[in-house]
Amino acid sequence: SVDFGSLRVITCALTAAVIVAASCSEGNKLLSMRWLVYIGDISYVLYLVHWPIIVFEHTISVTKVLYTPDIIIVLIISLALAVLMHHLVEKPLLARKFE
Repeated sequence: SVDFGSLRVITCALTAAVIVAASCSEGNKLLSMRWLVYIGDISYVLYLVHWPIIVFEHTISVTKVLYTPDIIIVLIISLALAVLMHHLVEKPLLARKFE
């Protein structure tokens, strides 16, 4: 079982480290890496899809506790769905001219 309190602290610490790293000249190279930029591009869709997937996984789980394999499955499904929605829904809507 994963302690989500500790996971939140680790996530916040890593986010702070990235922000501090970005403030130095070498950090600009870090934040301009293509895969990080792509994660930034899909981040909103990832934010939208991850919670329903977590809830669904929790619902079908026998133990009602998400262990590490469950979290990895949720992460993979969330990323795959976010990539699909980004390319098939978000980008076409953003490119469309609404009048």
